Amino acid sequence: MFLWAVKSEQFEDLDRQGHNILFEDDMPNESDKDAKH
Repeated sequence: MFLWAVKSEQFEDLDRQGHNILFEDDMPNESDKDAKH
């Protein structure tokens, strides 16, 4: 399992996944502001 994780680059960016939970994914787009509902 460890060798698979290393070969598939699972350990390349350890900080990004931990920080992703702190930021919201649904940021409003500029095109959404102009849309009429």
